[in-house]
Amino acid sequence: MSFFKRIFVYFIIFLFIWSIRDDLTNKTMEPNTDSVHHVQTISGGENTQMNEVVKFKTKHGDTVLSVAEKLNGGSLPVSAEQLMADFRIANPKIDPYHLESNTIYYFPVY
Repeated sequence: MSFFKRIFVYFIIFLFIWSIRDDLTNKTMEPNTDSVHHVQTISGGENTQMNEVVKFKTKHGDTVLSVAEKLNGGSLPVSAEQLMADFRIANPKIDPYHLESNTIYYFPVY
């Protein structure tokens, strides 16, 4: 009976090591670019510096600020208040403080 237990334990260890190797070789840690969609030009009016918006599908934990920083390449050229105001212009019926995951929103690009 102990022979089969040892074989089973070795098999589980082999599967564990194989799955780690597979994860590392398939580069599963790369960012998902499927969530960025086509860029649209909009007219935001006089009170905005935004030129375009991008359709973006949010993930769990995304905030307006974190997504805008990703899309604008790091730091933003506007204040957080201006970002929220521009987000409201692009998404009139959405509360920028309560985004839902797996939902497409328009985010400003500066």
